Amino acid sequence: MSTFDLRTLMLAILLFIKIIAVSSAEEPHVREILLPNEATDVSYMKSRGDIRMKFPGDMKKAGEFYQTELAKQQWTKSTKDNLQKRFWVQTFKKQNRELEVRTENIDVGSDIRITPKGFLWDEDFTPRPEDIPVPENAKQLKYDDFFSVIEFQSDDSPQTLVEYYASKLDAKTWQKPSKHADTVRDTSGIVHRTSGIASLWIYIDVEKGATKVKINTKGMSWDKIKLANADAKKAKSTSSSTSTSTGIGDAPKRFNKPIRGIEKLEKLPSVASVTIDGKKIPLTEIFAYELIAYGKWRTHIVATAQPVKQTSLLKLLQANVPEEKWGNQWELPSPVVKLILDEDDSLWSMQLLAEKVPGSSTEVVGEAVVEAGRARGKAQLKPQKFFEHSYEAEITFDTMLLNPSAPARKLLDNAPKLENIGKITLGGKSYLLPNVVAYEERKADRSVIHVLLTEKPIDAAKVRSSLESSGEVGQSLVGFQPQISFALDENDHLKSMFIWCDGASINWSGMDSVQTAVQSEGERIRGTAKTLKKEEVFGKACEFQVSFDTSIIRPSGSK
Repeated sequence: MSTFDLRTLMLAILLFIKIIAVSSAEEPHVREILLPNEATDVSYMKSRGDIRMKFPGDMKKAGEFYQTELAKQQWTKSTKDNLQKRFWVQTFKKQNRELEVRTENIDVGSDIRITPKGFLWDEDFTPRPEDIPVPENAKQLKYDDFFSVIEFQSDDSPQTLVEYYASKLDAKTWQKPSKHADTVRDTSGIVHRTSGIASLWIYIDVEKGATKVKINTKGMSWDKIKLANADAKKAKSTSSSTSTSTGIGDAPKRFNKPIRGIEKLEKLPSVASVTIDGKKIPLTEIFAYELIAYGKWRTHIVATAQPVKQTSLLKLLQANVPEEKWGNQWELPSPVVKLILDEDDSLWSMQLLAEKVPGSSTEVVGEAVVEAGRARGKAQLKPQKFFEHSYEAEITFDTMLLNPSAPARKLLDNAPKLENIGKITLGGKSYLLPNVVAYEERKADRSVIHVLLTEKPIDAAKVRSSLESSGEVGQSLVGFQPQISFALDENDHLKSMFIWCDGASINWSGMDSVQTAVQSEGERIRGTAKTLKKEEVFGKACEFQVSFDTSIIRPSGSK
C-alpha cells in the first residue's frame, strides 16, 4: 500500500471515530429523563432496562404528570393506552426515542416504571466506594476490595459519626430506606442508605475505648480500588523481599516448667458451659493448642457448641505466626468459651461470646497442667456483668494438644445428607428455592465459597466455565429470579448475603437476625441458615429458611 493510500485510510478511520463520538455525545442519557419531585426509592438498572420509583399519588395522578410534562417537551403520546383497574401503561415517542410509562396502584401511593429506548445508559451513575466520605481524623483506613468493605478507627463518638454521615451523604444520591435508617446509642450507631442497586450499611462500635467503623457496600464498582490495592501489594512485596525477616517462623524459648507427671494423673471429663442472663448453654466440643503471643508461649483451651473447622488454625500454628498477627484469619463460632493459660500453666484469662454479647475477665479460678502434649484442668468464671448482661462459665478439660503437622480433623465423614431446599417469604408471599450450586472464588491469598439457592436450576458447567475464564460468576449467568446467595470465608463463617425476590434487591447486612451452621470439607459443603426474626425490607416483612448439602465447584488448576 502506498504512503498516500495509508494516510487516506487513517484519515477516514479518524473521521469515522469522530462521527461516532459526536453522535453518541448527542444522544440523551437515561438520567436526563424527567422524574417527579415527589418520587422516592428511585432505581436505575441497565440489565433490567428500566427506571423504577415510588410516587405518593395514585396511578392516575402519576400518569397525568407524565402526560402533561412530556407534552411540554414535544413528546407525542400513542393513541392506544393499556388502562386497567390497578395500572395504566402509556407510550410516548420523540424522534428515534421512546418512553413506556407504567403506573400502578400500591397500598399507599403508586409505583412508576419507565422503560426507555434510544437513550444511553451510563454505568458511572452508580456511586463508587472512593466517593464515600471518610472523616479527616480517620486512622487505620482500609479498603477491602474482596469483601467490598471500608474500615477505619476514629476518636469521634458514635453520635458525631452518625451526624457526619447523615450530613455528608448527599440526599439526592443516597436515600433512607426507612425512617429507622439511622440509629445511635452511647457505644454504637448504624447508618443505612441506598442508591438504586447500590447500598451502604455503616456500623459504628466502641471497643476498648476506640471507635471502630465498618462500611459494608453493595452494588458498587471497586475496579479502581482493586488496581490501587494490587499496586500497593506489589510495592510492599518488592520492599519486603529486600528487607530483613519479619520474625514469623521464629519460636521463642519455652518456659522451663517442673515436670508434674501428667500421665499419672486421673483422666478428667471434657465438659463446659456458659450461662448468660440465667440461660445455660452446654458446650460439647473441646480442644487445645499452643501458640505464640507477644513473644511468649501460651495455651488456649476452647469449648464450642459445634465442631470447628481447624484448617486455618493449623496453618497459623505450623508457621509460628504470633497471635497478634492473626487478624481475622481464625475466628471461633458463637457460643464459645476460651480459657487462656500463661507459659507456666497459670490461668491468665477467660474470653466468652454468647447471644451476641462478648465478655472477658482475668478473675478465673482453677488449676491446669500442660505436659507431654496434653492439657488437663478445671476453671470457673464466677458471675460477672458484661455490657449489662450477667455471665458465668465453667470448663473441665483433659485433651491432647493439636498437632500443627497433623491433618485437620474430619468433620463431615459421618454427617448425614441434608436436603437441598430453601424458602423466602416476602410480604406474605412465599418462593421455593429447590436448586443449589456452590462455587469457590479465589483472589490473591483468600478464597470465598458462594452457596446459591435459586428457583430455577443453574447450569453447573456454565458456572465452572465462568470461573475458568474470569474467576467469578456474574449475575447474568444466574439471572433475576428468586434467589439467596451466601458468601462464606475459609472458616465457613458467613460474611455477606444477597437476596433477589419479587423485583427487590436485598443486601442483608449485620447478621444479628440470621442463624447459620455451615461446614465445608474437601469438595463438600453442608449447612443450614434461617432468620431468627422477620426483617422489614421495602416496607415488607422478609424471612427465609434453607438447607443445603452439595459439592463445591472449583476451576481446574486453581491454586
